Amino acid sequence: MKKNKELSIDEKIALALQKQQEEFDFKLKQREENKISLGCKVVELVEIPGKPIMDKETGIQKENNGIPAFYPNKYTAKISFIGGEIETPIKQKDFEDLKIDCRYLAVGRLGEVKEFGNTLIKPIFSQFVEL
Repeated sequence: MKKNKELSIDEKIALALQKQQEEFDFKLKQREENKISLGCKVVELVEIPGKPIMDKETGIQKENNGIPAFYPNKYTAKISFIGGEIETPIKQKDFEDLKIDCRYLAVGRLGEVKEFGNTLIKPIFSQFVEL
């Protein structure tokens, strides 16, 4: 025997309020979200060797256990997309994994990036998904 249960007015109101709260929470999350995704193709990968670490007082290059000290290498990728091209900093792992002329979905956020002493708002990609 099938039992049909009609919701009471209080239950209907509670469900409607719950749905409205969920929609409101979703809109708040969207309002504060900083997320970008970009379909792109890797055009070029560049490794920028780290500069020597110099002692500010003496002007001599610092050493670590007798080995000259250098700042870590930096890595960039030039990516093309419909409407343009951009060069973006990437992690060493991405530098090793990305392939030139392959298509990716680059996922990240917008953030402050320092270039030649200037602070700019640019995309910062944290993940590249091969397509």
